[in-house]
Amino acid sequence: MKYIPPNDVQTSVLYSILVRQYSLTADGYTFLNLMQQNTESLGSIFDAQPSQITGNIHSLSNPAEQVIGYVSAGTVQSQRIFIYRYQLNSTFSFSCPIQDTVFTDSAQDVNNLGAGLFTPLSYGRTSTGKTGWISNYTDCTVCTVGGGTNHAPPYWPN
Repeated sequence: MKYIPPNDVQTSVLYSILVRQYSLTADGYTFLNLMQQNTESLGSIFDAQPSQITGNIHSLSNPAEQVIGYVSAGTVQSQRIFIYRYQLNSTFSFSCPIQDTVFTDSAQDVNNLGAGLFTPLSYGRTSTGKTGWISNYTDCTVCTVGGGTNHAPPYWPN
């Protein structure tokens, strides 16, 4: 089982997961269902009483010994699913605060400022008419800093 917290950065644009579905036989399902009922429904006089669970495993050295377990073979199917942010009930917004933006005359000044804390993004002009390099926190602008990669896997859509 995979849990992703609401508004997590993983779901900020597109999320991919490989889903595997395991099949069960009817007898295997019955066994697992009884195990679940016996372990989760105890504690009240109104709960169902524990049932006798018998599986298909037996002791070879002592046939009278009770053994709990079930062995079964089934198939596995897998499918890759892509989940876009718009498909989620998400309010996630990934943006770097504008007050963290640094505006300098040279890209070298940006690199020197904070010893790599900022990354120059583009050369431009502010609303007040000043020109220079616009930059922001490296954590916000370079995905490899946070453990990401800049190479899409072969299954990634274009």
